[in-house]
Amino acid sequence: MGEHELERLELDRAILNAVRTGRVTLGAKRALAMAMGKRARLIIIASNCPMEIRRAIEESAKMAGIHTYAYRGSSLDLGRATGKRFPVSALAVREPGDSNILSLMEEPKVEQD
Repeated sequence: MGEHELERLELDRAILNAVRTGRVTLGAKRALAMAMGKRARLIIIASNCPMEIRRAIEESAKMAGIHTYAYRGSSLDLGRATGKRFPVSALAVREPGDSNILSLMEEPKVEQD
């Protein structure tokens, strides 16, 4: 397994844990509303989220001081990571619960030679 695959597996576990034990809002429109209302701590956006929605979320999150993360998988992959059987274009983490998802986003990634 490559480094990126391991990172994604760790992130997927953290997402599922946040969904199960914390407060996570699913869906691009709802994530945008959370960003606009400054009610999220982190927003994760799937790679195939429509560009106009992605930009709106990123701009609103930036203005609100909310970190965004570009998920390396599709909306189907992000949906699976949440334990759902439907696509999820974006999600907003309001409370991480027992998940380490916020600390994963803060850790600097060091390139190794």
